[in-house]
Amino acid sequence: MKSRFRIRGVGTLFLIMLLIIFLSMYACGGGGGGGGGASSGVTYTGSTSQATIVQTNAVDIAKGAYTGGQTGAAAGSVGSVQEIEVNRPNYLQLAQAMEEVIRQIDVYAPPGVVELGEIVSESDSIPGNCGGNASYAIQIDDTTGIFSGNMNFDNFCSEGTIVNGAATFSGIYNIAADRFDRFALTVQSLTLTLGADSFTLNGSLSYIFQSSTSATATMDIYQSHNATGKIYWVNNYVMAISAGSGYIQFGVSGRFYDPDYGYVDISTSTSFRINSGQNWPSQGVMILTGKNGTKARLTVNSATTFVVEADADGNGSYEWNSGNLNWQ
Repeated sequence: MKSRFRIRGVGTLFLIMLLIIFLSMYACGGGGGGGGGASSGVTYTGSTSQATIVQTNAVDIAKGAYTGGQTGAAAGSVGSVQEIEVNRPNYLQLAQAMEEVIRQIDVYAPPGVVELGEIVSESDSIPGNCGGNASYAIQIDDTTGIFSGNMNFDNFCSEGTIVNGAATFSGIYNIAADRFDRFALTVQSLTLTLGADSFTLNGSLSYIFQSSTSATATMDIYQSHNATGKIYWVNNYVMAISAGSGYIQFGVSGRFYDPDYGYVDISTSTSFRINSGQNWPSQGVMILTGKNGTKARLTVNSATTFVVEADADGNGSYEWNSGNLNWQ
C-alpha cells in the first residue's frame, strides 16, 4: 500500500546529507584493478592478474565475459558444432530487473502542494511481472530532486529472473521532466536466480537514464555462483541498454575478472541484439583483451550459433578459430 508524508523545516540539512550519500555511492562504480567492490559480504578472492589468452582458454574466457561467469555444459571437440550452454548475460538480467522497479517508483507531488525545501517521503510495493514483489521507501527534496531510500525484494520476478534481498539507493530526480536522471544502488548479499543457476551479488550499480527506453548502467559487482562457489567480478563495467520494437540491444565495456584466469578488458565493436522470446543474440561482436596484447573475439553468427577466435601471440591477427558453437 502506498503512503506519503512530508517533513517540514529540515530541508537544508537533509539536502546536504543526501548529497554526501549520493556522491559516495555513485563513486563506487568507477576505478579499475585492485580489490574494489563492497567491503563485506561476497568478496573476490580469485586471480587479479591480467589473463593471457591462448587457444585452450579463449572459449572459456569469452563465454564467461559474455554471460558474467555463468557455467554451462562442457564444450565438445573443436571444429564441429559444439554443445555449450550459454544464456542471457547475468548482468543484463540484473540491470533490467532493477530498471523495472526504478521506473515504477512514484515520487510525484502536485506543484504548489509541497512547500519550498520540504522533504517528501513515499513508500509502495511493486509486483513483479512474473510474481513476487519489490517494496521501497524514498525521501526526496521536492526542490532539488536529490533523494535516498531503500528497497526490499521478495521473490521479485522480472522476465524469469528472481531477485531476493535488499538494496539502498540515492540519486537525482529531474522534477521538471518528471523522471530520474541518476539512480545509484548498493547491494549486499542480493540473490539472483536464473533458471537452475543462483548467484549472490555484492557491490554497486548506477544508472543514467537517456529516455524511457534507454539507459546506461555502470557496475562494480562481485558475483558468487552458488553451485560452484566461484566468484566473478566486473569493475567499471558499463552496459548501454536500449529497447526497441521486439528486441533488446546492449553494448558493454569495462573489466571482467575470472577467478581462474584473471582479468580481461571488454569492448563491443557491434552491439548485441536479442529478439523477444529468445535467450540468445542474433548479432553482436565482443573483443576481450588480455596480457601482452593477446585477444579473443566472440562473434554472433545467429540466434543459434557463435564463434570464438584467438590472437594468442598478440600480433593483431586472429590465428585460431573455435568453429561454430551452439548457444544451447
